Amino acid sequence: MIRPAFLDVAETAAALLHEPMLIERWSTPSALPDFSTGGLARHLANQLTHTATFLAATPGASAISVLERHNQQTASWTSATGVCTSMTSY
Repeated sequence: MIRPAFLDVAETAAALLHEPMLIERWSTPSALPDFSTGGLARHLANQLTHTATFLAATPGASAISVLERHNQQTASWTSATGVCTSMTSY
């Protein structure tokens, strides 16, 4: 059930990432604060590659909740002032 759903979403995302308009708007602001259109596109592409990597990996000895993982990732993206620092470089 998860594999077909992932493949459907990946196909849709790949189609969006191949849109000629994306190249034209790569450096323009996106709908999300601190993301260019290119940065948002890269974020989408990373979700596909990271998901494929995680699904192929051997399960670890312990698991963390999705919320805990999100909090860890957000902490690495955010400076002491609360401003997103790494996503603007895309």
